[in-house]
Amino acid sequence: ARERQFLERAFGRYVSPVVLDRLRRSGANTHLAGERRVATVMFSDIRGFTALSATLAPEQVIAVLNAYMSLMIETIARYDGYINKFVGDAIMVVFNVPLDQPDHALRALACARAMQRELAAANARGQFGEALRMGVGVNTGSLVAGNLGNERQVEFTVIGDTVNVASRACGKAGSGEVVMTAAVWEAAKAMAEAHGVNPPEARSLGEVELKGKGAVELYALDL
Repeated sequence: ARERQFLERAFGRYVSPVVLDRLRRSGANTHLAGERRVATVMFSDIRGFTALSATLAPEQVIAVLNAYMSLMIETIARYDGYINKFVGDAIMVVFNVPLDQPDHALRALACARAMQRELAAANARGQFGEALRMGVGVNTGSLVAGNLGNERQVEFTVIGDTVNVASRACGKAGSGEVVMTAAVWEAAKAMAEAHGVNPPEARSLGEVELKGKGAVELYALDL
């Protein structure tokens, strides 16, 4: 019972019910103490939300943001992504942590595409009052995953350069775009071949300067 309560504090609000149930049944302490993993990290961010917020009453800002977050949470849950944190209007999602997902790069790209399509559909029906535009960045690589905190307050998180590059790739994504690194693109193609499915389509954006990384080749996912 204590382990179940611990899992719910660490994960209960951030993963789909299916993932939480699998964590409970697997005795999920395997990845909680801290380990190095290869995973795919995705960041999404509303473009121009600070400027938009300045034109709305505080109650409207929260209402719009909650409606947007609700839509994104439900979409991410369909792909069993782990929502690691919310930072203002940004969302950080991880695949292949805490549970194994052999298709994590493919899964992340499918999720990112679905998020953009769901947002476009919501804008078309006027769900938010104001049209919202979102950029998404994705990166695959090695990171460290584990728990931070104690029995009273705990968070399962991931840290490392892979996370930082995903965030910076998101910064390079325009409105309605999903931008990925070459590592994601290569991993997605290999996973598609292994699973006997067609890889997603993407186009090269060439080498783009990322803060702290220099020139990095990026790709835009065809939506």
